[in-house]
Amino acid sequence: MEGGRGEEDSIDTEALFYVLEEVPGRLSPYVPTPHYLRTLLAEILRRIANEHRLDVIYEPGCGAGDMAEYVEKIAKPRYYVGLEIDADLAKRARTRIELGDVVVGDLRSPPLRPRPLLVYAYLLPRPLDYLADTLEESSILVSLEYEPEDKTCLRLLGEEHIDTILTVHTLRIYRVECRRRLRRNEVKMSG
Repeated sequence: MEGGRGEEDSIDTEALFYVLEEVPGRLSPYVPTPHYLRTLLAEILRRIANEHRLDVIYEPGCGAGDMAEYVEKIAKPRYYVGLEIDADLAKRARTRIELGDVVVGDLRSPPLRPRPLLVYAYLLPRPLDYLADTLEESSILVSLEYEPEDKTCLRLLGEEHIDTILTVHTLRIYRVECRRRLRRNEVKMSG
């Protein structure tokens, strides 16, 4: 096709996700939440936290804490928990927050107490599946861009389209309705 993209030039997004997720030691590449969305997302988190009475906000893959600053300033949770596999990024994130902590750890075995949480994630589909497996019932998962592949225990509460100058982002909001104990038990038995 002249002037356009032919089928042979199109990007295989499934293959791209696979390559990005297979970086040794990581489930997702480090990509901070776009700066122009942080205030809006923190306001959405504040409204959800108030409506559902969730006072702990959890951000797996929090990176250097870019979003955490906005969450604390605007959403004002009682406590913020960031999870980051990269110790250097976690150290930087700790300097940016006051109401919580950033833990160095893996998404597949997060150091969380069993309780409903408000979760913000900017992760690829497979890491979202791992995340959903670790959340308690009644937790709310707010996912920018991607959706988990296995949604058996998730009910879509809302989907908002955020138009920006350069890109269109999709924000998906889920309520965790059950725990996928079978998958959790498989992980425990193999480890």
